[in-house]
Formats: sequence, structure tokens, C-alpha cells
Amino acid sequence: MTKLDIETEKKHILELLSNSNIKQAKSIEFQNDLVGNILPQFNLFTEVTVERKIALGASKFGGRPDLPLNFRWPTNIFDNFPLSFFAQINLSELPENYFSTNNGILYFFVDNRQISFNYQNYHLNKCKVIYSSKNAILKRRVLPARLAYCYNEILANENDSLISDESRSISFEETISIPLVGSLFYAKWNLDNLSWNEFCSEAKDYYETSQISMLGDYWTYQPLAIDTQKPSEYLNLLQLTNYTFENWDFIDTGLPETIRDETMASRNFLIRKQDFEDLKFDNVLIQDDWD
Repeated sequence: MTKLDIETEKKHILELLSNSNIKQAKSIEFQNDLVGNILPQFNLFTEVTVERKIALGASKFGGRPDLPLNFRWPTNIFDNFPLSFFAQINLSELPENYFSTNNGILYFFVDNRQISFNYQNYHLNKCKVIYSSKNAILKRRVLPARLAYCYNEILANENDSLISDESRSISFEETISIPLVGSLFYAKWNLDNLSWNEFCSEAKDYYETSQISMLGDYWTYQPLAIDTQKPSEYLNLLQLTNYTFENWDFIDTGLPETIRDETMASRNFLIRKQDFEDLKFDNVLIQDDWD
């Protein structure tokens, strides 16, 4: 993957700003603040495939995780029920200088039985993000018996087949993100909704956008529940926005069976910036918004 020249992209954005209808556009303070909020981002593109065609340890959504031999499957702290595997991201597939290492794998697990689909709920104990180093010996693991039994019961009740062998492979594209309507930057400068939306739409014409992303500015209705925890300290570790899951393998991607044919406004995994730099993933928050 060719590394993006972020400084060049920032100049493009400032050129667009100078021709916009944003009333704050001529303010040097505003320009500097905007540039400081233009962040590198990865778009993630997925393709349904038979899981056996995905290389061991490669990035993917759903299916069966490729785990170190001594890996203990994470469970809910309330009743020790196994968490659902959501995704794995192999850091070696990303350009250097974004994570403090380009080795190892990030694993995302969620407790979809406990998540409340409300934008004011940010959950610490209902997801688990785990980092494993490059040197680990991997094995593609089957679901824990309790989890597999639960899912098979759901599918049987829906006259569906048992857990499939499908997964979603992932490819990455480096791009940038700019603060959107509803972001902290937007609120700070009391920006006009219409003119800022027009500016964002024009800026996005430079870049191919995806509904799944890593890093960059996180989008949500309003981060009310973490205002007291200084939301500006958080990064979007992984986010899915405005995505219809009707063609996803719900069971294998940790998504509740109750959302078939629903559209997600966003699923956010948020991490403190310092924790991100230190590769500490114990305090990642998850939040789901639904249309």
C-alpha cells in the first residue's frame, strides 16, 4: 500500500476551504484548528468469501478467529458467556507509522446479548479488543460450545442452516478524515449545518469513501455519554457507519439475530489516544447507533 502524503492532502482541504461559504474560513485560528483535525484514516472494503480461502492470520470480519495456541476465549464478566468474534485486523497489512508496531493482530469480540442500541450508551465491559504479537503460532479456532449451541438454536428456529463457512475478507485504502457535522470540532466553532455539509461533501470528492474505517474522526449522533471522560482524547479504532447487514453472516460476525435487514447508523470502537500509542486495549469502548 502506497503511503498517503497527508501534508499535501491538508493543502487540498485548505484550498477548498478558501472557496467555500464557511464564514470562519478566513480565520487563521480556524484554519490551523481544521488542519490539526484532519486525520489519517483507513477505509476498509470487504468481500464475502469462503473462509478457507482467507489466509491464516489475514484480516477479516466474522467466521472463526485465527488465535494463538494459548489464547483464552474472552467471556462476559457478568455470567462468563463467550463473547462473539467480530473481526481481526492484521497490522502488517497497514502502512507503517500509524500503530506503534506493524506486527501482530488485533482481535475484536463483542457481547451482542448485552449491548443497548442507543447512542447514549458507551460500553466498557461489552466488548474486548486483544492484541497479539507477530511471533504467536496461530490456529483457526471453532466457536466455544456454549456459543455455537446458542447460535445453532437461533438458526434452527429461523429454518436456516447451521453456522456457515462464509467470512468477509478485508482490503485497506489509506485516506484522510475531516470533522463532520456533529463532531467536537463542529460544535466548538458553532458551524452552519448546511455550509459545512456542502464543504464536507465537496472535500470527500477527492477521496473514495467507505462505510467501514479505522482511525480518523469518529462519527456519532453526539458523544453525550463520554463527555465527562473528555471525548477529544478518544480515537476511532474501528467504525462501521450506515451499513445494511442483510448480506452479512450475522451469527459469525457478532451481530444480534434481531437486526436482520436493519441499517446501522454506526458501530464504534473508541480508544484513548495514549492507550492507542501504548498498545493498551483493555479500556476500549463500544457504542452502537441504529436508524
